Amino acid sequence: MIIDYDDWFEQYKPIANLNPYSSFYDGEGSNIIFDAHGDDFKQVRKVFNDPDTTDLVWTCVTEGETSFIIPGLHMVNRDSYYITEVPHDNKNIEVNDNEVITLEETIGIASTILKHFKLRFKEEDLRSFYLKNINVNYKKDMYIVPQAKSLLFDFMDGLINELSDEQLEFINDRYDFL
Repeated sequence: MIIDYDDWFEQYKPIANLNPYSSFYDGEGSNIIFDAHGDDFKQVRKVFNDPDTTDLVWTCVTEGETSFIIPGLHMVNRDSYYITEVPHDNKNIEVNDNEVITLEETIGIASTILKHFKLRFKEEDLRSFYLKNINVNYKKDMYIVPQAKSLLFDFMDGLINELSDEQLEFINDRYDFL
């Protein structure tokens, strides 16, 4: 099951990381991220190794441009950790920690980029391509930004042989702005 970050935050209630030596420490007690190294990681391991609190640990994993928060202590592709007040009970949960956009925003951005490069395409072909290829496992008509960008590259491959450095930079800048 995939839930969004705000729902996860409200339901599981991550605790503040008050370690003043943490790379995430903000001095105000509002930081909830625990580093994957040093004293923060020792704290996370301590909570995880206690049978009474092991279900309070979550790992932020990153693959490429996509990040998810998952229950438990994981080492592969780990970025950081969270400790919550409410246990996850080893449920099969992925917390979407990525920016999302609607189908209409996805198509609008892609169309603007394609027109910027003066590429010939049909709007209905672009819409059909996104509907056919995008993995909708988040919320109805909501798409993870890195996935939308990747699909634009795939669509453009059908229009031109190779993307120039200028085109790649323009596309990356446009999506990074979201």
